[in-house]
Amino acid sequence: MAETTLEERTLAFEDRWDKGGFHFWLGSYSELFSNQKDNDEAYAFWRRKVRERIPDPELQEKLAPMQAPHPFGVERSSLEQRYFEVYSQSNVTLVNISKTPIEQITRNGLQTNDGTEHVLDVLVFATGFDMVTGGITTIDIRGQDGVSIKEKWADGVRSYLGVASATYPNMFWIYGPQSPSSFSNGPSSIELTSEWIIDCIKFMKENNISSIVPTEEAQHAYSEHVNQLGSIGLRAGAKTSWYLGNNIQGKKTQMLQFPGGIPAYTKLCNDSAARGYDGFDLKQSSA
Repeated sequence: MAETTLEERTLAFEDRWDKGGFHFWLGSYSELFSNQKDNDEAYAFWRRKVRERIPDPELQEKLAPMQAPHPFGVERSSLEQRYFEVYSQSNVTLVNISKTPIEQITRNGLQTNDGTEHVLDVLVFATGFDMVTGGITTIDIRGQDGVSIKEKWADGVRSYLGVASATYPNMFWIYGPQSPSSFSNGPSSIELTSEWIIDCIKFMKENNISSIVPTEEAQHAYSEHVNQLGSIGLRAGAKTSWYLGNNIQGKKTQMLQFPGGIPAYTKLCNDSAARGYDGFDLKQSSA
C-alpha cells in the first residue's frame, strides 16, 4: 500500500467492494493484516460504505462505529446482503448486550441488566461459541495420568500437529485445536488430516505398533510455533474472538488454529510421517 496513492487504493477498494463476498476482506492488500495504519484506511472505507446504508445516526455508531472495536478483518467480517438494512425495519430493535447484558429469561422474553424487558414471540438460542476446544473438553476424556483433557487445557491448549495431545494415546482429532481448521478451506483441511491419520494407523498395523502418543517435547515446540505465528500481525488485537478463545470468560487467550497456511502445515505433518512419525512415542504390541 505504501507504493500506491490514495486515489489508487480507493479505486482498488471500490473494485473489491463491488465484487462482493470475500474480495474486500481477503482479496485486497495483504498489509491490512500487518499494518495498523493501512488497516485503519480499509476500515474507514468499509465504515463509509456501511453508514451510507443506515439512515439513523445512532444505529450507524452501533453498527459501524467511528472508532473500530478491533483491527478490521481479524474477526470475521459481515460479508452480507441487506444485513445492515434490516436494522432500519420497524420490527427490528438492536440491543447492545456488551453494554446491557442479558440478565434473565422472563415469561415474555428477555430482561437486560438495565431493567428493560424485551418482549419476544420466539427466542432462538445461539450455541457453539466455545469453538475449537469445546467439542473436546465437554467430553470427560482422561489420559494416562488420569487427568481430564479439560483440566489439562485449562491454562491453554497444547497439541502436536493439531491432531493429538501428550498423555492421550491413540486419540486423534480432525479439524480441531491447532490445526488449520477455520483458517483454511474446511474440506481441504479435513481431507488432509484424515488421510494423514489413516496412513498413520496403517503404519502402526504394518509395524505391530499398539500405542502412539506425542512426546511432551514435540508438543511444546509445536504449540509454541503456533503461538508465535499467531502473534504476527494484527490478529492478536481481536478482543472477543473465538479464534483466540477470549469470547469465553476465563478461557485463556491464545491462537487456537494453525495460522501458517495449508502448505506449511502439510509439510510439518509429512515430515513427521517420513521420519517414522517423529515427535511421537511409539510402542509395539507385546503379542
